[in-house]
Amino acid sequence: MLEPAELRAFVAGVLPDYMVPSAVVVLDELPLLPNGKLDRKALPVPDFAAVAKGRAPEGEAERVLADAYAEVLGLPETGADADFFTLGGDSIVAMRLVSRVRAAGLRVTPRQVFQHRTVAALASAAVPVNPATGGGEDASQGSGPVPLTPIMHALRELGGPIRDYHQAALVRTPGALTEPGLRSILRALVDRHPMLRSRLERTHSPAPVPGGRPPVPGGRPPVPGGRPPVPGGRPGELWSLRVADAGAADVDSWVARADVSGLGDAELRAAITEHAHIAQAALDPDTGDMMRAVWFDAGPGVPGRLLLLIHHLAVDGVSWRVLLPDLAAAWQDVVAGRPVSPAPVDVSFRRWSELLRERAIDPAVEDELPLWTSILSGDVPFPAARALDPERDVAATARHVSLTLPPGRTEPLLGRVPAAFRATVNDVLLTALSLAVATWRRRTPAPAHPAGPGQGNAVLVDLEGHGREEALAGDADLSRTVGWFTSVVPVRLDPGAGDLAGALAGGPALDQAVARIKEQLAALPASGIGHGMLRHLNPVTGPELAKLGDPPIEFNYLGRFGRPEATDWSYAPEDDAADLDGDPGMRLSHALTVNAMTEDHPGGPELVAHWSFASGLLSEDAVRDLAATWFQVLEALVDRAAALEASR
Repeated sequence: MLEPAELRAFVAGVLPDYMVPSAVVVLDELPLLPNGKLDRKALPVPDFAAVAKGRAPEGEAERVLADAYAEVLGLPETGADADFFTLGGDSIVAMRLVSRVRAAGLRVTPRQVFQHRTVAALASAAVPVNPATGGGEDASQGSGPVPLTPIMHALRELGGPIRDYHQAALVRTPGALTEPGLRSILRALVDRHPMLRSRLERTHSPAPVPGGRPPVPGGRPPVPGGRPPVPGGRPGELWSLRVADAGAADVDSWVARADVSGLGDAELRAAITEHAHIAQAALDPDTGDMMRAVWFDAGPGVPGRLLLLIHHLAVDGVSWRVLLPDLAAAWQDVVAGRPVSPAPVDVSFRRWSELLRERAIDPAVEDELPLWTSILSGDVPFPAARALDPERDVAATARHVSLTLPPGRTEPLLGRVPAAFRATVNDVLLTALSLAVATWRRRTPAPAHPAGPGQGNAVLVDLEGHGREEALAGDADLSRTVGWFTSVVPVRLDPGAGDLAGALAGGPALDQAVARIKEQLAALPASGIGHGMLRHLNPVTGPELAKLGDPPIEFNYLGRFGRPEATDWSYAPEDDAADLDGDPGMRLSHALTVNAMTEDHPGGPELVAHWSFASGLLSEDAVRDLAATWFQVLEALVDRAAALEASR
């Protein structure tokens, strides 16, 4: 008998990801109309709940994977035919899955999760972890000079203050934790993850910086709201990073203890904020002070809190999904009286950055230049009167709008809607964004660029991604590598010239829009990571792309996050008390930035969208209008998916 999982695995091996069906239903025969044509309405609707449960896992590999699927997707159980992406998985959660499976003794890569998708198919690709080495790279390979990645070059080009540009995490600590135990844990983490002991080195040279040259005469004028091309950093300034050898960092000096025993909630929050400011002021990448830790000791037997502040040059959002589990595992070593030994890392960040530099001058990557030039060329209107000004548009002038989509609408967006359109969550979110911006732009014209029906519906967006593209590293596992991998890829989202009003109302125009956006995103080679290499690492193509400027909008879907749990080494409920602003003089990179994430709550998942904007370019009313329009299109997609399911 034909097995659906086997058929899906075969199709996944010969078709691109976006063409692989979300579910396979086996029929004895196809239902036909009297004229002999396929009766689509008589086709059964795939039962995704049944797929999640399905056949019971068989064998150790399937059982390990089924448990891992359920854990990272927040499900009570999954079966052997469970499809990771149909059940709400995404690329970032896939990395968490890889780490969870590795801890259980099996090795898979994120790319294999995309290719095989189901428990049964992935089990056939999984191999045991070598207990002696864990498959990790020699720790010494991460030390030494580290070339800048494209996102670091972008920060350098932006200019302005970056000393306290950081990310933070506040977690609950065990009641039995001691200061010596904490220090041994942090020393082991810093030794395991080289970027935590890195230092920024600045030099000056009269030579121009690749990709950071002034605009070439004849380049198109900057897009209103977009960042104009600027020379890289300070005139003639070059950056590089250097990682000290393991054991060389004075980690003990990075750790502070605060006595919070007996404090109430308000007092604890105030103490966290106070010490967070002190820790932030101590960060300085130029001196190698990349991290600060504050232990809020609540007394013997009482759970405390640990605040970690790490400079952004050393970590990105995905890195926390490595560091926090490492904290928990290290604590188990301390409790058991064993030496603290975090799991190995397959590829160091240094090796990754060197690989990007090598690939940036590869002819195959250079051949992508016409693609990126075509995306960024041409005038795409944006309702702002001027381009970003690095002196005026800084963090102090930024304003914020946040909206939340309720569970009844969010839950379908993670599974049923992508399945109905045979798309990904990102495809759906970006289709809605393109339609929302096109609609909003027509009713919010800019004085310098009045938007009209004749200008089409294309939208220029910088799409932020996690940047861990294993295909460039020969399928190496980057899921345990800590560093700033983030990729920023310009995309021209064109949902077509269909009826915008009909699309917003949930009509058939949505089908064409999703298909077009899905195709446009799928056409980007290696998820578009080549743009950053050509823009910032290639001395020939860099100036050509630099003169085209940047899109005015940046979009980042951060993935799915569980709500803080009352468990050790999980995010603490007071984490907002450590949410600090950066230097008020830090320059804004885009006129409008959208950071969206899915938060799991007892009542169901909620999509939360944070819109940050330059108040000198956009009004709060205009941004709030756009944010509401985006949610309106997302709700229309939910309704349209339900209608498509009912008609099949």
